[in-house]
Amino acid sequence: MNVRIISRVIIVNPEKDALLLARNKGASFWYPPGGGWEVETGESLAQAGEREVMEECGVAVSIHKMLYLQEFHEAKQTALEVFFLGSTESEIDPNHVDLDPNGAVEEVKWISFTELEDLKVFPERIKETLLTDIESLESLGDQYMYDSIV
Repeated sequence: MNVRIISRVIIVNPEKDALLLARNKGASFWYPPGGGWEVETGESLAQAGEREVMEECGVAVSIHKMLYLQEFHEAKQTALEVFFLGSTESEIDPNHVDLDPNGAVEEVKWISFTELEDLKVFPERIKETLLTDIESLESLGDQYMYDSIV
């Protein structure tokens, strides 16, 4: 079985009541930045998330904790997505282009919690559960949520 590990970071800006999201070229949905067909040798999943956010968004991020684990199955592989809760002090450069020349990211921006209601966001649990009370999420300790999508 081929397993793809994906490391994503949910970055919340409490001052803006906003979430940093990315959208791929031609896609109709938004998602937390990150990715990774492979985690680099000697790199933790959190470090992979930090690297991927820098590549896709051009911002340095600090990882606080693992928040959500999602497993899903595709025709030729199983994907395991690990979502971390993170923060950034960096400003977003609207002209930043994904550093990967083959990168798929078209747009990265802060999206307010109220705007989220009208957008298609992946995973849907971000809107349904994860952002209902960000303070309680930060205080969960080492607990995290898990979904398996078959």
